[in-house]
Amino acid sequence: MRRLVIAAAGLIILAVIGLTALYVMSRAPLVDAFDNIEAAALQEDNVESVTGMSRFHGKATVNIVDVTVSEGGMERLFFSGGKLVERLTQQDIFPAEEAMNAALERAGHHKAERIRSGYENGRALYEITLKKDGRLHYYYMSMETGDFIKRYSLSTG
Repeated sequence: MRRLVIAAAGLIILAVIGLTALYVMSRAPLVDAFDNIEAAALQEDNVESVTGMSRFHGKATVNIVDVTVSEGGMERLFFSGGKLVERLTQQDIFPAEEAMNAALERAGHHKAERIRSGYENGRALYEITLKKDGRLHYYYMSMETGDFIKRYSLSTG
């Protein structure tokens, strides 16, 4: 009985070590990719610091980097394939809350689940997610003008 308990404890310890190693190995490429994008952003003209990063998976994966610039403002940079594809100043960005409200009005709904920045088909956008009638609705609004781009929905049931 004692050997069985020792063997079980050993197996549990090995499983924990193995899962930890698997987690670290699978996470490392993602951390490296973010480090590379951050370094690329810091090399852009007038960029002083990176204040936030996210990733959008549309037709292609796009990394979105919020930065402060030497003039004291904020800019949003969009990288695809490691290359800068768009750079918007704070003045060029339509307010996210107003884009969300426009999508809610268009949907006849009162609450969004989330809003996030994205980039698809050569344009910066907001993706607004709503839950309505047992479906997830995705509204895409221009980040520069707030105009409606497209929408689609998926059944959640």
